[in-house]
Amino acid sequence: DNGMVDDPSTPDINEHQVLIAVGDTFGARGMLGRHIYNTLFRSSDTDLSDGMDIPDGEWFNGNMFGGAPLSQPTQARPIINRPLWAPTSITLIPTAGVSLPTEVTEDTPFGTIQYVNFMSVT
Repeated sequence: DNGMVDDPSTPDINEHQVLIAVGDTFGARGMLGRHIYNTLFRSSDTDLSDGMDIPDGEWFNGNMFGGAPLSQPTQARPIINRPLWAPTSITLIPTAGVSLPTEVTEDTPFGTIQYVNFMSVT
């Protein structure tokens, strides 16, 4: 389903990456296996003209700027949880996103914050 690409560059630590938020991924071909209603992939490969390299998630390599956020060692986790106002939602699909510079705090240690717009399908 729908996807969006963003570069939330963190110039102070010279970390450029591409974020890809997608909806409706499955653990097996043919829309079988574990259904993840949305997730995020991160890559430091900013030259998309030759494809994209997405490394393993940080569970294995400690790379917080690559792979996907994980709920278990080999399972991506959703980035948008089902809101209380949409209890019967079947899926939540990212539709747009933006990264904005912000003050460095404990919650925003790299000086950027990401916002994502999404649609709920019931």
